[in-house]
Order: sequence, then structure tokens, then C-alpha cells
Amino acid sequence: MIVRVWNGKVLKDDAEAYQKYLMNTGVADCKNLAGNNGVQLLCRRDEHYAFFTVMTYWESIDHIKKYAGNDISQAKYYADDEKYLVDIDCTVNHYSVVYSDFKDTKSV
Repeated sequence: MIVRVWNGKVLKDDAEAYQKYLMNTGVADCKNLAGNNGVQLLCRRDEHYAFFTVMTYWESIDHIKKYAGNDISQAKYYADDEKYLVDIDCTVNHYSVVYSDFKDTKSV
């Protein structure tokens, strides 16, 4: 299994709206694709910003390409991302999952 990791930063006041936006765009798209084994959305806030990490789990590189295109190192952005994101980082990282032991981690 391969995990695709993307990071984004928004103003703290935009955090709730951006989280909803992420859920309705990238998270929803990934969950509905064959070869996707799950999605995690993480958020950390400081005094000024909210930092999001989206981790998507895939069966293979070919499945990632169906979502992201042939250059899987490039992030996939949606129409209103620029409205929220403070910095646009066009790259994502991919890791082979060498061990996993998740309990039920549904939304809190």
C-alpha cells in the first residue's frame, strides 16, 4: 500500500470553512475511486494558522495516477483552493506503508 501525503496552510479563521471544503472536494473524490483504501485529514492550529495534512492510502501507483494524473508528485488542486491557502505547495510525498495497525479512527 502507498500513502500520498499533502500539506496545506490556511489562516486560522478559515480553518473550519477549509476543512468542509476539503471534505467536499479532495477527500470525497479519493473515497470514491477504485484502489483507494482510505483517507485521513489532520489539522493543527497555532496562533495564526491552521495546518492541514491529507493522507490518502492507495493499492498502487496506477490507482494514484487515476486520481492525480501521470505526474503523481504534483498536488491536485481544486477551484477554490487559492481562496483559502496561504502557501501553495505543488508537491506531494509518497511512502510505502511498511506497517499499519489502525483501530477504528472514524471522524471525531
